[in-house]
Amino acid sequence: MANIKRLRMAGAICNDGRISVSSSFFGFTTRAVYRPTGSIVDADILELTREDGNRLKAVVESPRSQLARLAADCHLQPTVNGNYMVERVVSRDHAFVALRLYQFLQMQYEPATDVAVFEGDDARAVVQVF
Repeated sequence: MANIKRLRMAGAICNDGRISVSSSFFGFTTRAVYRPTGSIVDADILELTREDGNRLKAVVESPRSQLARLAADCHLQPTVNGNYMVERVVSRDHAFVALRLYQFLQMQYEPATDVAVFEGDDARAVVQVF
């Protein structure tokens, strides 16, 4: 599990009014909470193959009316040394998901999408992708 403040998209998450972030133990541990439900938020980083990265990008960029259908058909398997990397922040009750997809280009990961935030049923649909 990654420290939420060490993510490349940390600024967007920490400045989101729906998320409360607090540090303890001299800044070594960080606790984030999704305010509307009081659920703890966990962060992680996954690498994906080119095919799975393209599938996730299609889900993230889809209209919200098609999100549940596209997410139900998309099942991703994390890999090692993938062409894509996703930073993911998920509340433990699955009511909130924020993610950003990066593509490996020119020897580093470059953003492939903006930070996408999902709540409620949309968040639960996106969680099922992983």
